[in-house]
Amino acid sequence: MAANSSTRPFITFLMVSRRLRPGYDYLVSRKLCSLWHELTDSCLDPDLNQFITAALELGFTQRVASAIGSQIIARC
Repeated sequence: MAANSSTRPFITFLMVSRRLRPGYDYLVSRKLCSLWHELTDSCLDPDLNQFITAALELGFTQRVASAIGSQIIARC
Protein backbone atom coordinates (compact mmCIF):
# COMPACT_ATOMS: atom_id res chain seq x y z
CA MET A 1 0.00 0.00 0.00
CA ALA A 2 2.98 2.29 0.50
CA ALA A 3 3.98 2.08 -3.17
CA ASN A 4 4.70 5.47 -4.68
CA SER A 5 4.55 6.67 -8.28
CA SER A 6 8.03 5.26 -8.93
CA THR A 7 7.24 1.72 -7.81
CA ARG A 8 3.64 1.37 -9.06
CA PRO A 9 4.61 0.60 -12.69
CA PHE A 10 6.87 -2.20 -11.46
CA ILE A 11 4.08 -3.58 -9.28
CA THR A 12 1.76 -3.46 -12.28
CA PHE A 13 4.31 -5.36 -14.37
CA LEU A 14 4.60 -8.01 -11.66
CA MET A 15 0.81 -8.34 -11.51
CA VAL A 16 0.40 -8.66 -15.27
CA SER A 17 3.18 -11.22 -15.54
CA ARG A 18 1.52 -13.14 -12.69
CA ARG A 19 4.55 -12.90 -10.44
CA LEU A 20 2.60 -10.92 -7.83
CA ARG A 21 -0.96 -11.35 -6.65
CA PRO A 22 -1.79 -8.43 -4.36
CA GLY A 23 -4.61 -8.58 -1.88
CA TYR A 24 -8.03 -7.06 -2.37
CA ASP A 25 -7.11 -4.12 -0.15
CA TYR A 26 -4.53 -3.02 -2.74
CA LEU A 27 -6.71 -3.77 -5.76
CA VAL A 28 -9.71 -1.90 -4.42
CA SER A 29 -7.76 1.15 -3.29
CA ARG A 30 -5.73 1.66 -6.49
CA LYS A 31 -6.77 2.80 -9.93
CA LEU A 32 -4.80 0.66 -12.32
CA CYS A 33 -4.39 3.07 -15.21
CA SER A 34 -1.10 1.97 -16.78
CA LEU A 35 -2.23 -1.53 -17.64
CA TRP A 36 -2.50 -1.09 -21.41
CA HIS A 37 1.25 -0.64 -21.68
CA GLU A 38 1.90 -3.81 -19.71
CA LEU A 39 -0.81 -6.06 -21.19
CA THR A 40 0.41 -6.08 -24.78
CA ASP A 41 1.89 -9.51 -25.55
CA SER A 42 1.29 -10.71 -21.99
CA CYS A 43 -0.40 -13.99 -21.11
CA LEU A 44 -3.51 -11.94 -20.21
CA ASP A 45 -3.82 -10.29 -23.63
CA PRO A 46 -6.00 -13.06 -25.18
CA ASP A 47 -8.38 -12.92 -22.20
CA LEU A 48 -8.68 -9.16 -22.49
CA ASN A 49 -9.36 -9.37 -26.23
CA GLN A 50 -12.07 -11.97 -25.61
CA PHE A 51 -13.67 -9.77 -22.95
CA ILE A 52 -13.68 -6.71 -25.22
CA THR A 53 -15.16 -8.72 -28.10
CA ALA A 54 -17.97 -10.01 -25.87
CA ALA A 55 -18.63 -6.53 -24.47
CA LEU A 56 -18.87 -5.06 -27.98
CA GLU A 57 -21.30 -7.82 -29.00
CA LEU A 58 -23.45 -6.90 -25.99
CA GLY A 59 -23.63 -3.29 -27.14
CA PHE A 60 -20.97 -1.56 -25.07
CA THR A 61 -18.83 1.03 -26.83
CA GLN A 62 -15.15 0.37 -27.48
CA ARG A 63 -14.21 3.02 -24.92
CA VAL A 64 -16.34 1.50 -22.15
CA ALA A 65 -15.28 -2.06 -22.98
CA SER A 66 -11.59 -1.09 -22.89
CA ALA A 67 -11.89 0.90 -19.68
CA ILE A 68 -13.74 -1.81 -17.82
CA GLY A 69 -11.72 -4.63 -19.33
CA SER A 70 -8.38 -3.29 -18.21
CA GLN A 71 -9.62 -2.96 -14.65
CA ILE A 72 -11.24 -6.39 -14.51
CA ILE A 73 -8.35 -8.31 -16.03
CA ALA A 74 -5.95 -6.99 -13.41
CA ARG A 75 -8.17 -8.06 -10.56
CA CYS A 76 -8.65 -11.66 -11.77
